Amino acid sequence: QVLCFVEPIQCANEAHLQGHAAAMLAGDVNNAVMSRMVYAVGSYWAGTTLSVVRKNFEESRSFMQKYNNLIWLAHQVPLETTMLTLMGVDEKHFPRIPDLGGTVPHISMLLDFQNLYK
Repeated sequence: QVLCFVEPIQCANEAHLQGHAAAMLAGDVNNAVMSRMVYAVGSYWAGTTLSVVRKNFEESRSFMQKYNNLIWLAHQVPLETTMLTLMGVDEKHFPRIPDLGGTVPHISMLLDFQNLYK
């Protein structure tokens, strides 16, 4: 995490892919999921081409769904929909935030802020 403060985010972001690989080797799926998501989010904030960012988000979402890690998926979707909006993608193709049964109240707040941009 410190690397982002001393290196350009484009360089520091690659460390998250290494973290993902190391976590998977250690069997730590939660940290692997988080590293994958942080990589996707970092590529967005680094100004990477939106088509590449979209691919990163799709890979991250697919990985989260594979391991049924809905908490991190709920955190990713609002920024992913922002990116898709910038690309001009129709809302019907937006990913949906998983139903967590109201266990994460701040996700509702994120969605409310997201709806302000519409």
